[in-house]
Amino acid sequence: MARRYAPRFSLPDDPKPRTHCPYHDPPVELERRELGLWCPAGEGYPLFILRQEACPVCRRNLEWDGGCFACHGAASGERADWCFPGQRYDRYDDDGQPIGDGQHWVKTYGAPNRPAINKEDFTTGMAAIQRVFAAKGWWKR
Repeated sequence: MARRYAPRFSLPDDPKPRTHCPYHDPPVELERRELGLWCPAGEGYPLFILRQEACPVCRRNLEWDGGCFACHGAASGERADWCFPGQRYDRYDDDGQPIGDGQHWVKTYGAPNRPAINKEDFTTGMAAIQRVFAAKGWWKR
């Protein structure tokens, strides 16, 4: 039986970077800021922009909610120590309404190192999970 190989194709080496925000008519020129390309008309970072801020623990890119998917902001690795090491940017408020036009990441909560969960909620939730797993026979103490 013949081996199947993945097809090989190439991508352009240097794709043309975007310089204008496509969410406005006429398109607005983007400005370079600390986290990437800023749109002055939308007062935020357009949807297609990746966040250019590194996690202080593992140095990988942060997500727009301020979290790090690699280390969860904890050098210890313990879930109780998880936090959001960066500032939070959103497109929608807590009621589901768009902030501005909903096409730009806008800073909503400026405090870095917010805990992902407090210690009491963590221990209460973990105890509930252990009780359910023990009842099913999946957890042995």
